[in-house]
Amino acid sequence: MSAEILNPVKTVVVRGETVTVSELTWPKAMQLLNLVAKHVGGLLDARGNIDLSAERLAELAANTEGLASFLILESTGKGQDWLNELTAPEALDVLDAAVELTLSPELIGRGKKVAGRVRDALGLRISPASSISSPAAVTA
Repeated sequence: MSAEILNPVKTVVVRGETVTVSELTWPKAMQLLNLVAKHVGGLLDARGNIDLSAERLAELAANTEGLASFLILESTGKGQDWLNELTAPEALDVLDAAVELTLSPELIGRGKKVAGRVRDALGLRISPASSISSPAAVTA
């Protein structure tokens, strides 16, 4: 099995400066997941199921200052002083690019695939009350 890893970047122009937004490294992505775990209640749908769709994760990041700031700072390599000077629309433009790279449906699908393999290898079962939903099917 081989998977192409491109490490894509996006650029956003902020106050005349071209800002490069990159995917998070593995350790930073794990830190982001730890932050998300602290806010998991925001990932529950009306039936109590965990919704890990890219849209739901993006909404959570945008509505949680710590998550949004972490994602902006880590995906740009900029400092807190730089972020503090941005207007809300500027920060949201950078956050949008970071979310697109870091929480893409394709990347979330890969994570779900790995989680499924681990679940199957350990013989674990997920009850209907704790199922994970997604708007798009993930194929193996």
